[in-house]
Amino acid sequence: MSGAAANISDTRIGVIVVDGIGLGAAVHRISEAVRATISSGVATADVGGLSSTSEFAETVLARTLRRARPSSQFDRP
Repeated sequence: MSGAAANISDTRIGVIVVDGIGLGAAVHRISEAVRATISSGVATADVGGLSSTSEFAETVLARTLRRARPSSQFDRP
């Protein structure tokens, strides 16, 4: 396979493997963070954006960690 079909196939296989070792929730959080980041306008040139790879990755990481961390009564609003 080549091109987009290979990428989709490889991605599906990766998701199956990661889910199989118990990391499905983490994959879901990261996927949602990627979607939300792109939707917010932070995207790299390969998907039509103007952000740097570092800016994109930092934003995805921040969103992922925010969703992963349980809220606490001590969290600031």
